[in-house]
Amino acid sequence: MKGFPELNVTSNLTGLASDLPAPLRKAAESPLPLRYQTALAGEPVAGQAPRDTLRIDLGPLLQVQYERELAEAGPRVLRGGIGINEPAPTPSSGVWVHASPGVLAARCLGRRRLTALSGCHRQPCVRQRQRSGG
Repeated sequence: MKGFPELNVTSNLTGLASDLPAPLRKAAESPLPLRYQTALAGEPVAGQAPRDTLRIDLGPLLQVQYERELAEAGPRVLRGGIGINEPAPTPSSGVWVHASPGVLAARCLGRRRLTALSGCHRQPCVRQRQRSGG
């Protein structure tokens, strides 16, 4: 489609180190495949902005996929998913996050709850030990 670029960038990230916590810690000599891709989603419907798919993969650790509307004011996410150690979900609307249970521990930052990724929607993230008996 004229005027809308499609990109496909890949790298093995060799030479780049990361001091982030596991599973994102990486030694400079270890490869970790990265792919960043945008692809147009067919011909636009008359009167609607064109659409594309943005996809980011970081080895087996992270998968992101968004369907976007390429509006004049800038891209707008219509739906998508983020997968952490599992495939990105593809909801019919909104953006969903799926993560393997062992990857993200539910943690509270001070008194704030981490809800978006932990699933602690209406319960405290830190469970208090119950005292037994007396």
